[in-house]
Amino acid sequence: MPDSVTENTRQLPLQHRAAAILPQSVNADARTADLVWSTGATVRRFDYRDWEYYEESLDMSPESVDLSRLNSGAPLLNTHNADDLSDVIGVVVDGTARVDGTQGIATVRFSDRADVEPIWRDVQNGIIRNVSVGYNVRKFEVTKSDSGISQRRAVDWQPAELSMVPVGADAGAGVRAQAPEYPCEFVFNRATAQTSESNMPAEPQENGGTATVVPPVVAPPGDAAPESRSAPKVVNTAKATDIIAAARAVKLPEAEITNLIARAETENLSMDQVRANLIDGMAAKSEQTEVRHHVQITRDAVDTARSAVEEALLHRYAPSVHQLTDLGRTYRGLTLLEMGRDLLGMQGINTRGFSKSEVAGMALGMNVRSGGMMSTSDFPAILANVANKTLRRAYDESPRTFMPFCRETTLPDFKPVNRTQLSGAPSLQALNEQGEYQRGSFSDGKETYALGTYGRTVSIDRKAIINDDLDAFTRIPFAFGQAAARMESDIVWALITGNQAMADGFNLFDGTNHKNVVASGASSAIGIAGLGAARTALRVQKGLAGENLNLVPAFILAPAALETVANQYTSSNFLATKQADISYASTLTPIIEPRLDAASATQWYMVAAPGQIDTIEYAYLDGQQGVFLETRVGWEVDGLEIKAREDFAAHAVDWRGFVSSPGA
Repeated sequence: MPDSVTENTRQLPLQHRAAAILPQSVNADARTADLVWSTGATVRRFDYRDWEYYEESLDMSPESVDLSRLNSGAPLLNTHNADDLSDVIGVVVDGTARVDGTQGIATVRFSDRADVEPIWRDVQNGIIRNVSVGYNVRKFEVTKSDSGISQRRAVDWQPAELSMVPVGADAGAGVRAQAPEYPCEFVFNRATAQTSESNMPAEPQENGGTATVVPPVVAPPGDAAPESRSAPKVVNTAKATDIIAAARAVKLPEAEITNLIARAETENLSMDQVRANLIDGMAAKSEQTEVRHHVQITRDAVDTARSAVEEALLHRYAPSVHQLTDLGRTYRGLTLLEMGRDLLGMQGINTRGFSKSEVAGMALGMNVRSGGMMSTSDFPAILANVANKTLRRAYDESPRTFMPFCRETTLPDFKPVNRTQLSGAPSLQALNEQGEYQRGSFSDGKETYALGTYGRTVSIDRKAIINDDLDAFTRIPFAFGQAAARMESDIVWALITGNQAMADGFNLFDGTNHKNVVASGASSAIGIAGLGAARTALRVQKGLAGENLNLVPAFILAPAALETVANQYTSSNFLATKQADISYASTLTPIIEPRLDAASATQWYMVAAPGQIDTIEYAYLDGQQGVFLETRVGWEVDGLEIKAREDFAAHAVDWRGFVSSPGA
């Protein structure tokens, strides 16, 4: 007698299982990642045909797994969707899928389409970690266990696709209704076959189909054991198959399909009646009103008034820069006191009978009455915004001539920071007879500096509001903005005029040790000879390891006294009257700075571009680039205190990009 018996082949849908990304395998440049797409672990599922739970495991031996689809460029999908080309977010790299007896691994490459980029970034950042594999089983070996739950081991199966999913739990009994089905051969051992024959007898039916004894057709319980179900009923499997096909065609949920089968058996419905019920159900759903939750953020009257006042004040300060809209026109022509009174009224504060001084104090949020009344006016915040915008405008528009030849950076804190001077890379050498590469090294030097904090405070009392003195809230911050820009320039240019001391013990400009000072004489003035001498000194600079740098000059730094001659010799419009005066310096950019006049009216400098070599580095505190205002209602003064603050530092990092010439 044979050891096993084979049942008729069944049609099974595509199955899904949880998988995982190997986080250390993510390659940002290649847009690839390695996935453990299966370990073959045992998973409990539910069989809707036989209405029973079973334990499924996957044989991970190479002879049981068909990797042909994965290794021929299987798709990486978005949550198993395969209805549109946009659902494909990547591909399994050809030939990377493999099994080793315990697990399956494959490498996937993500698409560089714009709609895939957010998913790829989340994978890189470890936000999306869950993967699911879709597979079809061609052959199950089935064994009945002592617990009464059958064991199904897939001994011939094929992974079909991989998907990125939000939740990595196994699909269990749930598969998509629209998924295609694949033939699967069920092989039962003898004990299982006998049990199946004794418990599930086939009986002839009037319509020519066969009936099988199965448990009652209801949705599978999520927490009840299979043994707790009631007595079995006889279900016409031929009719059930037709009902399943019709229900899936209209995308009826699986739980409702099983209930429909039970109703058809109980009420003895024909297939025409079943189809009519399905159509009626679709019509009822289409008539249901879809409820959409909609949140609309509205702007209240106080917010609108605050913006209108700010707009009116900025327009009054600079009409050509800040244009009025209909919103701002409602406050056009009002004094500061009238604006403050209006804002107080909108917040429910009655100022009738108050003096101008009291209204001004309340507008600034001061406790101005012995009764202890404290206002909650937005006026201080509005004035602070106006002050800050005028300050930033003045700061941005103030000339800072050092910026083209210096490099900007930010620092995270106030600790000293080290800036390393690197030599050029070591020269390449010919290989010896053994083909060995000779080891090279970098030389370096180090410069150190740290951020400093600079600031000033000024008080604006309530008299400014009473007197309608808008300049107090605009001109003072404007002056602060200009002062901050001047401070930055003072610090940077002082490094040049003061000949900063470097970490090697010598000054920034040192003719003997740094070889970046042109000798005094007729060839040191701005002219053909002087420009040539400075250019040569810059070109022949050596790196820390003695290598040639071949620096190209980019800027001439000159005092105001030499502005005309500097522009003359660097302009392409300059027409020489004799051969000796023809200039070849039109590629240089002149930078004129009056701070150089204070040191010497004749001395000038040539500088390389900061992209070639480090020159001067200036830094701000991270997130605080430039000058900022802080305001508060004063206690020592009856008004508003304004504080301007900036965190700034500058330092010459390398001398080799500079050349100094004493001039005529």
